[in-house]
Amino acid sequence: VGGGPVGVVTALAAASRGLSTIVFERDTEVYGLPRAVGMDDEIQRVIHGLGLGRELAAITTPLPGAEFVDAAGRRLSGMELPVGADWPLGHHPVVMYHQPELEGMLRTAAVDRGVDLRLAHRVERVGQDGDCAWIDVVGPDGSPARVPARWVVAADGASSSTRESLGISFRDAGFDQEWLVVDALLHDPEADHDLPVPAQQICDPARPVTYVPGHGPYKRWELQLQPGEKGDEM
Repeated sequence: VGGGPVGVVTALAAASRGLSTIVFERDTEVYGLPRAVGMDDEIQRVIHGLGLGRELAAITTPLPGAEFVDAAGRRLSGMELPVGADWPLGHHPVVMYHQPELEGMLRTAAVDRGVDLRLAHRVERVGQDGDCAWIDVVGPDGSPARVPARWVVAADGASSSTRESLGISFRDAGFDQEWLVVDALLHDPEADHDLPVPAQQICDPARPVTYVPGHGPYKRWELQLQPGEKGDEM
C-alpha cells in the first residue's frame, strides 16, 4: 500500500525473491516536488543490492562535506567527505538526489521486473481473516474490490489509511517547529555562484538556517520561522 520510494523498493525486493507483488498507489503521477534530498550509504547499499547501482549513480551527486558555521559564515566544526575514499559500506556516506527523478527510476525498474503497479487505486481498509490478509481498494473508475494477499505492507506515509483502518495510534514525540523550505534550480550550474561547497548548518541565534547543495543544479535553503511569521508571507 503506497507507491513512494519505500513501497516501491519493498516491492522490488519482494519481486527479486520470486514473490508476486502488487503496489496500490492513489496518485497517477510521481509527486513533482522534492521532499527528501539525500540518502546515506545504507540506503544506497539496499538499492545496489537490487541491481540498480548504475541507475542510481546516474542520478545522484556525492555530498562533499558538511559543517556548522556561525552567523558570519566562520566554521565552528565540520568534515570533508572525499569522493572515492574507502568508506566502510563501500559507498559514499551521503549522496544527493532529486526525489521525482529517483521515484521515476524506481517505478520503471519495478514494472520492468514484474511488479504489478496499479496507479489511481485508493486503499480504504485493511484486514485479515483465518486464511489471509485483504485490502478493500477503489479503482480509477470508482469500482470497489477486495484483494486477498499473504502479506500486506503499509508504506502509505504519515496519513496512513492502513494505520487508521487497523486502529493503530500515532505517537507524537512533541517536537513541533516550523521551517520554510526553499528549493532552487540554477539556470547555469557551471557558473560561479559563490555558494558554499559543503552542506551548512548556519548557527545564527536570530534565525537558524540550513543550506544543502543538492543533486546537480538543485539547491535548498531551510529557514526557521520565528513566532508570528507565516510561511507564505516569508
